[in-house]
Amino acid sequence: MFVRVAIPIVLLLSGCADPAPDGMAWVDGPDERGGTYAEPEAPAGDGLPEDGVLRLDAMPRVTGDSEDDHAGWTVAGAGDINGDGLDDIVVGSWEDADGGELAGAAFLFHGPITGRLDPSEASAKLVGAEPGDHAGWSVAAAGDVNGDGFGDLVVGAHGSETGGSGAGAAYLLHGPLEGTIDLADADAVLLGAFWFDAAGISVDGAGDVNGDGFDDLVVGAYQDDTGGRDAGAAFVVYGPVEGEHRLDEVGQRLSGVEEDDWAGYTVCGAGDLNGDGLDDLLVSAVGRAREGADAGVVYVVFGPVDSDRSVASGSAVVLGAQASDRAGHAVAVAEDATGDGVPDLLIGAWGHDGGGDEAGGVWLVPGPFSGTMDLRSQGFFLGGGEPGDRLGVSVAAADWNRDGVSDLVLGSLEGEGESAGAAWLFFGPLASGRSIDEADLRIQGEVVGDRAGFAVAGAGDLDGDGGDDLLVGAHGASSAVEGSGAAYVVPGL
Repeated sequence: MFVRVAIPIVLLLSGCADPAPDGMAWVDGPDERGGTYAEPEAPAGDGLPEDGVLRLDAMPRVTGDSEDDHAGWTVAGAGDINGDGLDDIVVGSWEDADGGELAGAAFLFHGPITGRLDPSEASAKLVGAEPGDHAGWSVAAAGDVNGDGFGDLVVGAHGSETGGSGAGAAYLLHGPLEGTIDLADADAVLLGAFWFDAAGISVDGAGDVNGDGFDDLVVGAYQDDTGGRDAGAAFVVYGPVEGEHRLDEVGQRLSGVEEDDWAGYTVCGAGDLNGDGLDDLLVSAVGRAREGADAGVVYVVFGPVDSDRSVASGSAVVLGAQASDRAGHAVAVAEDATGDGVPDLLIGAWGHDGGGDEAGGVWLVPGPFSGTMDLRSQGFFLGGGEPGDRLGVSVAAADWNRDGVSDLVLGSLEGEGESAGAAWLFFGPLASGRSIDEADLRIQGEVVGDRAGFAVAGAGDLDGDGGDDLLVGAHGASSAVEGSGAAYVVPGL
């Protein structure tokens, strides 16, 4: 079983420099001790740096502003919150202390993102309601839950005790949003059903799971005991929803199958995977045993979810390959990464030891999905990291190079420097497994300790150029103050 310690999720700087143009990277980043930029490296014919390394030094970014805020712990594309036609971003900072020690916060920035921004320049700051809430541990776009035409946000705070000790909470906020907002005043406050459920450890917009025209939410509660001690659960909450409620009063519970499964540690809105017109979900149970603890399993839950049930009931099941892999710690849906027109899954397993202890790895699992699937024999393995890299601590998909096929982004804690971190970009379509040595691009953290790639996400189109941009979280970055954290924007080609 897992030891209850903080493990990387799911799931991102004062001189300021202009960002490198799309498709270019600076050879040397800004020297915080007074240096200057070198000339930018000339891009190759395809618009990529010739050495295959995109350095984050000159990328647009948002930063934390206080010591140990760890902004960028989580990052997400927020959709268009203010209705200006440009997508926005949200950055989690669970150690932010504006609401009290470890109350946490999340910051909303409207696109476009240029230069270097700090929290004082955020469009909205969403502040944890009480000390110890850990608000911003998880953040996500919620879609349009109330049907008003503006995007909404959901923020997880698994340390909240409003519903009881350790019950946790998730907060829904309707767009548009401006200024400083106490999460206690959110449009909907969804409290953990019981003490120590840790609801809000993961959150996401679920799309329209029941076909009523309103977007819905999914909230993970990985220590829910309905299916056994710490079996975990995910709650599907249908929109519209407002006011304060316990999750078991307004949500359908998908319960973990076995004790210590930790179902709901990661949840993800998956879109319509089976073509029935209803949106579907991914629910990970990273503690699921297989010849030893913590192999992990990912459930593909098809909509609708009309009643409480086991998460395995009626779901496709993707089994982790071996003990300690923690498969499903990070998950994402690629609209089409193999070129066959069918959505695919990305499953991160940072504990996989094929390349050495906790080298990690990621599986690309082509759709469609049904029955029981096994990562030992199904899917393309993306690996090749070194011991301790924890490749797959985060994953995302977006069409970064604008060729109409999904590209894959894999986060890693080590990269090419001790805990500098990196993200590896593979251009689709993929027809087989790859080593990270074969990645099309390495997005490299700036300095030791940044942990760039701890969180990655598709950002949508932040600048209105028609291409997908990326977010890379580096919660250890200290370019503002020690441990303030950062989230970098990597503009698409």
